[in-house]
Amino acid sequence: MANCDVEVDLYFLRADDNGRSTPAFSGYRPQFYFAYEHLAVEFRFPDSTSVEPGQQTRAEVRFGSPSYVAGRLSIGSPFLVREGARIVAYGAVTRLVDLPTAAIPENEISN
Repeated sequence: MANCDVEVDLYFLRADDNGRSTPAFSGYRPQFYFAYEHLAVEFRFPDSTSVEPGQQTRAEVRFGSPSYVAGRLSIGSPFLVREGARIVAYGAVTRLVDLPTAAIPENEISN
């Protein structure tokens, strides 16, 4: 994924656990709930095009504002995935990929 900020391990709740009743597809844009804040993200699933409820998967995450979370996330940081007020998945950060670089404003990058 171009501009992947972090990789995560992610588990989607089943419908009977108040989770999703349909699969999530690569490009999924829910709310990433971390440290009492909702963040805009995009999830990509590199191992498949979709993830079914009740399934655990690896996902690549791109933040809408990477500079906002740089220095706040680390390997093992837990988070929730929300659709409105409903929690549909949970996970933990497994790898910081490009978060420090993505967090640097373009005008501060030296050529």
